Amino acid sequence: MKKKILYLSLIYLSIFTYNLFLSINIHFFNISTNRDKNSMLKNSGYWNLTGSPIFIDGDASGIGAHNWSWVESQFWFGEGSGSKGNPYSIENITINGQGLGSCITIKNSNVFFEIRNCTLFNSGSGNEYAGVEMENVENAHIMNNTFLNNQNGIYLNNSNANAIIDNIVKENNIGIHLYESTNNSILENTAQNNIEGIRLSSGGYYNKILRNKILDNTQYGIYIDSIYVNCNNHTISNNQINRNGDIGIYARDSDFNFISNNNVSYNYRQGFRISGEYNNVFNNTVCFTDIGTKSVGIFVLGNFNEIWENVIRDNYNIGIRISAFNNTIHHNDIFNNWHGISVVTGGSNLIQYNYIFNNKVGISLGITDYNEVTYNTLRDNDVCIRDVPEGNSTSTNIIENNRCLTGS
Repeated sequence: MKKKILYLSLIYLSIFTYNLFLSINIHFFNISTNRDKNSMLKNSGYWNLTGSPIFIDGDASGIGAHNWSWVESQFWFGEGSGSKGNPYSIENITINGQGLGSCITIKNSNVFFEIRNCTLFNSGSGNEYAGVEMENVENAHIMNNTFLNNQNGIYLNNSNANAIIDNIVKENNIGIHLYESTNNSILENTAQNNIEGIRLSSGGYYNKILRNKILDNTQYGIYIDSIYVNCNNHTISNNQINRNGDIGIYARDSDFNFISNNNVSYNYRQGFRISGEYNNVFNNTVCFTDIGTKSVGIFVLGNFNEIWENVIRDNYNIGIRISAFNNTIHHNDIFNNWHGISVVTGGSNLIQYNYIFNNKVGISLGITDYNEVTYNTLRDNDVCIRDVPEGNSTSTNIIENNRCLTGS
């Protein structure tokens, strides 16, 4: 079984190295997100374009075409030539969408451009409408804007290699929505009081969600929807995901994601819900999930996932719940839950080298077979390990070399 852990870890390490290589692209403008932006930007609202939303089609031609040449002629145009070293800029603009469409729409563009220090609010309610809507766009840099009361704060459709940095995205239906979009970076944004904070859906790979504050959203903090079209291989790291009304991170049928170093706390029903395969969930803190008997720190519904080196504590009901096959749960600290680890259905899971203490039940095995529970340390749980085979059958689980301790 140790070979199993080594094999899974080698797969995840290879994918992680590839993701790290791709992440270099987010710096295509050589702009540090930590610099003092106030020294170079006017206050948002310098141009109020309410009633005149911006529409740009990079492929448009002919008289009256709203392409980038047209943008250069507008009074609200900032600067730049569209090159990597000198991107176009759209800045210091306020647009009230008046419930009629998107505030800024950009299509069919691969020039380098920035949208910064704008306030964009009150878009229409169509699924694609947004503060900023982009379709078939590359090389965009959306930074330091405020998005309020839109269908989507930011919406990318079939758009790749863009960066979304340091925006405030509040009170939208979906804060940031990537649809069929690949290799985009979502960095250091605040997504708060939306229905969903960040959604990746219907295709797209290798997106990075890093160092964001995702707070107080009604339903999901981060939602990866791969139920109809594959949406896999994303990196979700170093985010603060707190007080969301249903689930902190929901990877729905999504595979090969790296989810690490997140603080996922005070979410109402579940911290994590993982229903895809080959996901690597490690070094997260998952705590204070609270909706009575339905609350779960990490709920695993997919197969072949690895859950390791997480701190899972103070969840009202279950620390880790498993209803699937062939998952590996190892080297976690799990304490102050009702059940530390509960394998409800499924089987052939490997549970080892965990430190499980001060729970009502340390490890519980329900209608499940062929699990291997070995080399765990369980301390001060009311029940150390509970193995309840179905009916009167004999358990097929392997439970050995665990330490059940009490006291200091």
